Amino acid sequence: MDVVITSLGWLGAIICVTAYGLVSRGTWSASSTRYQVANIAGALLLCVVAARSQVWPSVASNIAWALIGAHALTALVRGRQSPADAAATAAEHSAAGATSQMSLLPTQATAATAGARPMMAPAGSTADDLAHLPPSSVTLVA
Repeated sequence: MDVVITSLGWLGAIICVTAYGLVSRGTWSASSTRYQVANIAGALLLCVVAARSQVWPSVASNIAWALIGAHALTALVRGRQSPADAAATAAEHSAAGATSQMSLLPTQATAATAGARPMMAPAGSTADDLAHLPPSSVTLVA
């Protein structure tokens, strides 16, 4: 039985690390269903091993990991997106060329930028071209 439990733990670790690697490389989106399912499955498998070994801090962290993934998956299934996910989705679309239909406008001046010259991006610029700028300095408008 110990071999089966250990094998499940290795499978969970491989699933979690692979999913994280795919998101880090940009192959998967952090707001994708498959990433959330992989996180839930990996965390639950690791939780089984930790519980069997009575490593309670690991059990607790893996339960929390699975609950966070379940919450994200529920939101995805219901079609809701958090503002951060919506921004990530917009960035993915802009990287795919969706910015060709958007214009770039300077944001309104704030106390920090009052008196500063607004920055305008050249025509045809994408969100990736503007990634080095502070978020408050450029607004994408459809």
